[in-house]
Amino acid sequence: AQTAQLGELRAHLGTVGPDAVAPYLGHYEHPTLGDVEVALRDGKLVFDAGEIRSEMRPQIDEAGQVVSYVFTDPPLAGPTPVTFRQDDDGRPEVVAVVEDEGGATTYVFTFMEPGLTATPTP
Repeated sequence: AQTAQLGELRAHLGTVGPDAVAPYLGHYEHPTLGDVEVALRDGKLVFDAGEIRSEMRPQIDEAGQVVSYVFTDPPLAGPTPVTFRQDDDGRPEVVAVVEDEGGATTYVFTFMEPGLTATPTP
């Protein structure tokens, strides 16, 4: 069932628009999941968390608009929508919504300014 679901998901994937993702490229941090990098490598949008790395492709709606991005490589591949947004201060954020039997969990990764190290949370 998961293979069929993934096949259907891939049918609704578009290609990455470099200009659309440019403001969101860089390093992010999450208090429990650690640091990740969002990069554009050889035209592919890559979510790199060290041991786990996955290409992200835009999921498009009927009108051809990007709804979210999805991971296309195991172990992350599947219906985990990832969106890019800006917080109230205009800083980029990466938001991933992971669904499991207990419901959905939203993970927000905060952009780290170049040259700054992650600050430990008290």
